[in-house]
Amino acid sequence: KLKDPMFGKLPNRKLPRGIVLTSPMEIEGSTLRMNGANLHPEELRFALLYWDKLSWPNQSFIVSDMSEDEKLLAEMGVLERPEFDFNGDVAQGMLKGYLGVFKEKAQSSPGLWSLSEGERSLSAICGRDEFDTVDSLSVRLARSIPIPGVDMSVEQIIKFKEKRRDELGELRACLENTTQDMNFMGNPDEYLNHQI
Repeated sequence: KLKDPMFGKLPNRKLPRGIVLTSPMEIEGSTLRMNGANLHPEELRFALLYWDKLSWPNQSFIVSDMSEDEKLLAEMGVLERPEFDFNGDVAQGMLKGYLGVFKEKAQSSPGLWSLSEGERSLSAICGRDEFDTVDSLSVRLARSIPIPGVDMSVEQIIKFKEKRRDELGELRACLENTTQDMNFMGNPDEYLNHQI
C-alpha cells in the first residue's frame, strides 16, 4: 500500500498510457555506456504497440538527429522530448534525469506511466530501488509477448492499433490486472514467471 500509488484504485481504462524511453545505455555507478544516441528501433516498436504516449527525455549535451520514425512520431504528437539538466557525475546525472522525468509523469498521472528498462533501453545496476514497482513488472510482462520487427513501419503499427483498439484495450487490462495481482504475492518474480 505504501509503495503503490494505485493501491485500491482501478485505473481508467480509457485514459492513454505512456512509457518513458531511453536510448540503449548501461549505468553502473559513475560509468555510462551508450550504444547509440537514438532509440533502438525494436524498443520503439515495442513501446508504440503497447503504449499511447512515448516520452524520450532529452539532455542537451547529447546531440543527435532524430531518426525518420522518431520525427514522424514527434510530429504526430505521440513522442515527446522533455528536457532535463543535471550537475556533477554524468552517469548518475543521466540516471536521475530519466528517473526524474518518470517520477514526474507517474505522480501527475498515477498508474498510467511506465519506465522502459532492458538491454535496448535503460539498464542501471544500482540507484533505482525506489522505482522497482508494478510499472516495471507490467513492462517485463509485456516483453514476453511478440512484438513487430524492424521491417514493420511505425505507420503499419499505428494502423494495426487503430484496427485492433478493442483487443489491445483488453490485453492492456489483462496486463494491468495481472500486475495488480503481483502486489499481493510474496514473490513477484515467481508470479511474473508463472504468468509469462
